[in-house]
Amino acid sequence: MLNSRVPPATAGVMFLSGGLSELDSTLYLNAMNQSPNPWHLSFSYARALQNTVLKTWAGDDSRKAEAQAILGHRAKENGLAQPNLASLWLVMCPSLNPSQLSEKLW
Repeated sequence: MLNSRVPPATAGVMFLSGGLSELDSTLYLNAMNQSPNPWHLSFSYARALQNTVLKTWAGDDSRKAEAQAILGHRAKENGLAQPNLASLWLVMCPSLNPSQLSEKLW
């Protein structure tokens, strides 16, 4: 549908991820990027990157290192979500099988 409405010269199309969990946001990011597109497809990363980080830190500087480690992990997961589903599974959900992925995404 986007192909018929968005000019190929558009730099990117961004969606909001409001209301989704961190895992769902990352899985949907991966799903959006499984087919070639003339533009970059992504979404607002606030939920996918920051939710657990902010809850962990909660203004307590003694938890800063823990929150930073979580942020690094979330950034890695979302980076892997764009080019390759198999790599994403290795990092995020090693105990789930491919049929469970289909159920989660659709």
